[in-house]
Amino acid sequence: MHRRTLAVWAFWAFLAPVTARAGERVGVVVEGPPEQVGSLRDLLRAEVENRGIVAVPLRGARLFEDEIPAWAEEAERMSVQRVIVLTVVPLESRIVFLMTDRRIPDLQAARAERITATSWDEADVLVPRLAEAVLGRQLVQATATLDRVAETETAAWQFLWGLGIPFGVAIRRDGQISYGAAVRLAFEMAQARVDLNLTSQFNAGPERLRYGNFALEAFWLALQKDVSPYLGGGLGYAVMEIGDVIQDLNGGLVFNIRGGVEFFRLQRWRLLLDVGVALPVFRMHRDSPSTRYWIPVFTTTLCFLW
Repeated sequence: MHRRTLAVWAFWAFLAPVTARAGERVGVVVEGPPEQVGSLRDLLRAEVENRGIVAVPLRGARLFEDEIPAWAEEAERMSVQRVIVLTVVPLESRIVFLMTDRRIPDLQAARAERITATSWDEADVLVPRLAEAVLGRQLVQATATLDRVAETETAAWQFLWGLGIPFGVAIRRDGQISYGAAVRLAFEMAQARVDLNLTSQFNAGPERLRYGNFALEAFWLALQKDVSPYLGGGLGYAVMEIGDVIQDLNGGLVFNIRGGVEFFRLQRWRLLLDVGVALPVFRMHRDSPSTRYWIPVFTTTLCFLW
């Protein structure tokens, strides 16, 4: 028991120097082009202090300096045990933002994360994300939302198109599973998506179904994360034929209600899994206009967009 207690104490003692605590004094320094250092240091200092940590600004060293940076000695004199270092490396067409949590005096890196930007205008988005990742001990990818994402990661507004595989059934007695193909065009925003959707379903059973639905739909996406549930619907035009009992090809307006989950929103392509029901305005007749059936259609779709 004593040995186990000692092991637990040693584990927490190791974590203590690298875990941000409210009221702790932490040095902040920016290494980069002189014309950008001041504004970036103010931004970094504000992000650190928003987490209840006392930020101590330190003067930066020259970029790519091989010797021990000047701020290391300054941090030691001011009794700062750790320093958050933001290093900015301009390239030809990109800017690399690298944030490192270093211990004093040995400058050992306890945590480091980086993001590549296309312009300086992205600094106000990327510096808070890096601070959240480094101080919170998580991957910088986990801090991404669609309103806090680099242009190199994705675009918040995108036109997408793709193909899907629908499975469904007409909601009636003896209804059988049908399958088919779908084509979808989509315009996606941070928390909304508008789809133009063409779905065709059929089966070859005795209660065979021939069904097509062309619809304009709009969806609300609940999260600005890589995975988000969504809910919505729209208006479409459908044609339907069912087996030997209801043989006439009928068509008319339908109201579509649909919901599902969208995966890989921070990538260049998407995977959608949704379920929906089409509620037709029209009725299907059998032998005479006096015998009519109102038949909704349930559909599950797996769709790839890019």
